[in-house]
Amino acid sequence: MRQSKLLDVLRRFSSRQTTRFRDFLDSPYFNRSAEISRFWEFLSAYAPDYQDEALVKSTATQRLGALVPVSEKRLSYLMNQLQQLAEEFLAVEFFRTNDLEEALALLQVWRPGDLPRHFKHTLEKAVQALEKDPWRNAAYYLNAFRLSDIRYRSADQNQHQFIQPLQQASDALDDFYLVEKLRYTWSMANLEYMLNLQYDWQLGAWILEYFARENRPLNPTAEIYLAGIRMVRAPDDTRHFFQLKDLLEIHEARFDEPERKYLYTGLLNYCTRRINQQNDAQFSTEYLEINKRLLAAGLLFENGQLAPWRFLNLVNTGLRSGQAGWVQDFIRDYRGRLPADYADDVSLTAQAQLFYHRKDYARAQVLLNQANPKDVLLAVTIRNLLTRIYYERGETELLLSFLEAYRIYLLRQELLSPQMKKQARRFVDFTRKLAKIDRPEAHLLPKLKADLPAAAEIYHRDWLLEQIGRKMAGLF
Repeated sequence: MRQSKLLDVLRRFSSRQTTRFRDFLDSPYFNRSAEISRFWEFLSAYAPDYQDEALVKSTATQRLGALVPVSEKRLSYLMNQLQQLAEEFLAVEFFRTNDLEEALALLQVWRPGDLPRHFKHTLEKAVQALEKDPWRNAAYYLNAFRLSDIRYRSADQNQHQFIQPLQQASDALDDFYLVEKLRYTWSMANLEYMLNLQYDWQLGAWILEYFARENRPLNPTAEIYLAGIRMVRAPDDTRHFFQLKDLLEIHEARFDEPERKYLYTGLLNYCTRRINQQNDAQFSTEYLEINKRLLAAGLLFENGQLAPWRFLNLVNTGLRSGQAGWVQDFIRDYRGRLPADYADDVSLTAQAQLFYHRKDYARAQVLLNQANPKDVLLAVTIRNLLTRIYYERGETELLLSFLEAYRIYLLRQELLSPQMKKQARRFVDFTRKLAKIDRPEAHLLPKLKADLPAAAEIYHRDWLLEQIGRKMAGLF
């Protein structure tokens, strides 16, 4: 019973809704069954989580029967009926708290020719409700079109002259369609870029061709989505990134929180690709500054927490961008926002990265040795950092022993993806070869450098390239 669809619905109720649902069931307009009301009284005692062990069918059948327990078949019927009423209640709650939807529904009832004053008053209420909407997303433009359409349909369509409401309705439809179609098209473009798949854009492709030819003005929301599409489709032209960034900084208040997160994620993904594929230092700084903006706005948190990998990405990017002071403050101020299961290991790793950046290898090593990560990706991150510390401290024998243990760990590790295993194995192999080269083998360094895989195929390629260069300068 605790896993029923009914209780899934009831668990979504706020405490206020739980109280109001009782009033809803007491209204004969919605419910005339005293049995259903008794069933709700039984269930509501277990609110809000409905997980008590006593909440089982056998208990319910005993409690609901006056002299004779109700049958399980009857109980199933009551559960189904109460679920339908709960869903109807949620719909009514939404309707009654949404002035625009209420006015739009009433406008479908009034006929302007029969009740012109009522129609006019309700239309004014709908317009006022739309103007109060803080967002300018697709839903806003849809509602603007719905109002324009109502105005047009209520106008005299038999007049032989320019009908202004027709033009306004057509324009409003264009606004809504373009915003929504461009939003969908950007989502498809993003997925095509990240994954090996292809969507059929249909009219989306025609729209892009149209805007490539025509300099048609767009509302800012549509401009944002169009800039996002162009950014993804022409990644080498960074102008689209900066256009989208500027538009968002000006118009981000047009969007609710989930949509703002989505839009800024598009910018961050672009930065990540530029960093990974071209080692573009400018976009490391852009990545960090965008995240700072989101952090200040509270948009990086999920259920009040900061994802462990986002935390470490910000630390790494801050250090790469030369902002060690900001990183130190960030670790101190936001460690408490990490999920409890990750907090210790992630904060130890982050502090170790900061000490490593400052070349305080001893303190970094002490912190890493305290970590005991259950997450395999974090374990690999720690091993990669320890590898670099051992190498840079010149502890060659300890490094070679550590690399062998790391190699065996990778062989036994089943949770790492094949790609990540390959990246880690190559990092281990090239670091071992580099560590073993001394003056007699110096002639091997140019070939080792030439054999380095692309950045996407090995961890820390830039670090290896730097260390090879240093060794070549010292031995030649």
